Amino acid sequence: MFPNVGSDYRAHGRSLKNRAFWALLVYRYGAWTLRQKPGPWRWFVSKIYGALRLLSEILTNVTIDAEMQVGEGFHLIHPDGPVSIHGGTVFGKRCGIMHNVTIGTNMTGGAPVIGDDVFIGVGACVLGEITIADRVRISGIRQRL
Repeated sequence: MFPNVGSDYRAHGRSLKNRAFWALLVYRYGAWTLRQKPGPWRWFVSKIYGALRLLSEILTNVTIDAEMQVGEGFHLIHPDGPVSIHGGTVFGKRCGIMHNVTIGTNMTGGAPVIGDDVFIGVGACVLGEITIADRVRISGIRQRL
C-alpha cells in the first residue's frame, strides 16, 4: 500500500518519535486515498485522512497536500519550524527540505517543479510556476541580530 514508508523511516533516523516521518506518513496515506476509485470507500478513507492531516499539522508543524508529487528519497530535515508545501508542487528524487520553508503558488497560480538532488535551506520561499534544476542548493533568508 505504501511502498516508500520503509525508506522514509530509515531516512528520518529510524525513530517513531521523528515528526517529519509522521508528516510524510500522513501525506502518503492521503496520496493513497486519492488513488482510490470514487465511491463510498474513497469518501470514508478521505475523511480519515482529513482528521489525520489536521492532527499532523498541529503536532508536526508540517503541511503537505496529498496532491504533491514526490520522488524517492524525499527528506524533511528536522522541521522545527513550519513547513508548507502546496499540492501542485512536483519534487524529483533525493530532495531535502529544512524548517521554516514555504513552497507553493503566488498570486498568479502555478506551483514549482523541483529537480533531483535539490536542497532547500532554512527560511526559503519557493513560489510560483518555476522550475528548479537538478543539484541546486537554495538558501533561505539570513537575519542578523
